[in-house]
Amino acid sequence: MKRISGTISGITTVVVLAVMIGGGFTVSAAEQEPWRQYSGDYTEVENVLLDLYRSCSFSPGNECDWDRMRLLCHPEAVFFQPPGRGEAAFRPFDLEGFIQFFKEDIEKFDMKRTGFHERLGRYEMTSFGRIAHSYAVYEIRMDPQAPNPLQRGVDSISLAFHEGRWWISSIVTDVEMPGREIPESILKGGSGGKR
Repeated sequence: MKRISGTISGITTVVVLAVMIGGGFTVSAAEQEPWRQYSGDYTEVENVLLDLYRSCSFSPGNECDWDRMRLLCHPEAVFFQPPGRGEAAFRPFDLEGFIQFFKEDIEKFDMKRTGFHERLGRYEMTSFGRIAHSYAVYEIRMDPQAPNPLQRGVDSISLAFHEGRWWISSIVTDVEMPGREIPESILKGGSGGKR
């Protein structure tokens, strides 16, 4: 009996080790990518903005932190993405539609392999009472250390103070392209710019 119990104990140890090595334990995106360092205090507009861009960025082998994005955006938030190639009209989405659109882009452009980093650059905020707005310049890189971004653009982000915190209510995005550069007034932050 002693020999059987020792064998079972040995098998149990091997199984536990195999599960641990084989990925039986899940590690959150924040634990894998500690640079995200979410604030969690959404009584400040700036924290919502910073965490938005952190949630959209990920290292190779990972992906966006969709749960954090859902936490930052009001469930009724709307998103307008720039027209695709050969299109003239913006593409509107609700929150879940935007997440699905983003997931399809991650797949289409093989970003799980390369990683994706969207950095908040200069931004300008205005607010009155329970509404706030920000023009935010963003830069996209696959490698966060790359000196030059692959793309720059501007997000027009509206927020509402509701139930004791700020929520993103809408994001309208447009991208910089030859002949349509981001104006200096936005790049330098205008009168109320930050960063």
